[in-house]
Amino acid sequence: MRPGEAGQAMRATRGQKHEKRHEGARAPRTALSERGYTPPPPTPRRMRSAATKPRMELPPLPGARHLEVGAPLIPVTPKRRAWWRRPRVLALLVAPLALVMLALWAVTTPRFQVRTVRIEGASDPQLVAAIRALPLAGCDVFRCDTAARRRAVVALPAVAEAEVSAVLPDTLVVRVTPRQPALLWRAGGQGIVLAADGVVLGTTQSNPTYTKLSLPAMDDPQSALFAGKIPAAGRRVDPAVVEMARQLRRGMDEVLRDGWTLRYSSDLGFVAERADGARALFGGPADAATAVQPGAGPAGLGAITPDAATAGRGATRQIATLRALLDTLAKNGQRATLIDLRWGAHPYYRTG
Repeated sequence: MRPGEAGQAMRATRGQKHEKRHEGARAPRTALSERGYTPPPPTPRRMRSAATKPRMELPPLPGARHLEVGAPLIPVTPKRRAWWRRPRVLALLVAPLALVMLALWAVTTPRFQVRTVRIEGASDPQLVAAIRALPLAGCDVFRCDTAARRRAVVALPAVAEAEVSAVLPDTLVVRVTPRQPALLWRAGGQGIVLAADGVVLGTTQSNPTYTKLSLPAMDDPQSALFAGKIPAAGRRVDPAVVEMARQLRRGMDEVLRDGWTLRYSSDLGFVAERADGARALFGGPADAATAVQPGAGPAGLGAITPDAATAGRGATRQIATLRALLDTLAKNGQRATLIDLRWGAHPYYRTG
């Protein structure tokens, strides 16, 4: 081989290969052009150089799939946890169960059983002892029947009103409004203490506190108000009788002064007697009401059922009428043996 022929042969071989490669590339293009395909314009050199630069790769996201360039995107659905593995669902299920268990523990543990009974509003030692004698303790503070315990406290004669409430962890609070003694009724040789609402609180011997009270007294030798018997504590009488007796007793002491004795009888009601034998008849609450209710008159005596306030005002008016009548008779030099104040504004009297 001559010098230079080897280089020519290599160039010829390289040219043949180049032509074959172009021929292989042109053939598909010709086929595509026959089908109406238009090749894209050539990429500028500047863009080709930018495209060949290496790109920054980001770390793959958790759960993401690596897709080939040009492959269709496939939506990826994250795998869901089972419902019993979700914290919120477990909290919703466990919280009610915990509350139920806590409630069961609270109503069964002896820690919340009532052991202490605190009494407020009562200063009478005997009343406090009577309340403590009631079966109030031993219940659970969450299930304690305070309404039933209140009824038991109110049933005591000396209690006018009461409130019962439970206080954690083991206390029962009893707030009491005691009945106040208003009148001493002397019947059958004993002193009976009556409240303003007509409730019998007991005898003076039943409670040492009653002996120290200074109450207006009413004599009833035959115990006519109680049908000849000594009443038990808790019995009730008409409050209008109690109020009328209080007002008559006050009027006798302030207006008529000494010389008059006030008592109660079953047929005449309240009667005042003087040492010289003169009598003043006041009757009962219905008779006293005629003194402050114009037009009632004698015909309506049995139909009137006054309240305590009306009976008290009527008794005060009767005392004033009696005082004015006695003054008039004294000025005329007359002496009354009987004065009947049961006729309202028209009292009847007899002189002798």
